[in-house]
Amino acid sequence: GTSSGLGYSLAKKMKDKYNVYGLSRSKSDLGIFDIECDLSNPESIDDALKQIPKSIEDFEYVILNAGVLGRLKRTEELTTQEFQDTMMTNFLSNKIILDTLMNNFKVNTVFGISSGASEKPYYGWSLYCCSKAAFRQLLNVYSTERTETSFYSVCPGPFKSKMQDYIYTQDESEIPSVDKFKKMHKDLISSDEIAEFMVTNLNIFDGIDSGKYVDLRKVQDDLLLRP
Repeated sequence: GTSSGLGYSLAKKMKDKYNVYGLSRSKSDLGIFDIECDLSNPESIDDALKQIPKSIEDFEYVILNAGVLGRLKRTEELTTQEFQDTMMTNFLSNKIILDTLMNNFKVNTVFGISSGASEKPYYGWSLYCCSKAAFRQLLNVYSTERTETSFYSVCPGPFKSKMQDYIYTQDESEIPSVDKFKKMHKDLISSDEIAEFMVTNLNIFDGIDSGKYVDLRKVQDDLLLRP
């Protein structure tokens, strides 16, 4: 997901030091190795992954950040098809990508962009909560099976994004859980700020066990408290 949002910001920050390969719905303007891909379609993902040059020996970092929120509705109002579509984009697409990369290249570190919704239920958010929880547990299981690679679920916290803009338009009388997000909307930090902090502090993951959930907000607080 390098054409917009956090994926774009991370690619922009990392491209001066690394060769960046991006899978996204559309090409970016970053001058990276862009591969167009529909993450809701397994065949599109397979075709995109075949375009990665075989000459690559290893990937220092694989960052899985693409995701969709889905409709905010009570669970019984959501269709099975909506669950299937959201799970495909937020969960199963990542399994396809990881299996292909790890079986064809050396992968050193995997960052899955996570959310507090992976551990906390929000009224009306079952599509997002369920898919993010499944993705987080997928990385946990991989960390026990593929010990040559380090896996982290990284929670950046709320930031300016199309997802937050959509949440802001929702009616809190129907979906009470959006109220706190609407109140913080004007003060949200940018995706560039998230990327800057994460990439600048990549070394902090050296001291964290594989499989862990890492909340960047707590990490930032810890760094500020250090003498």
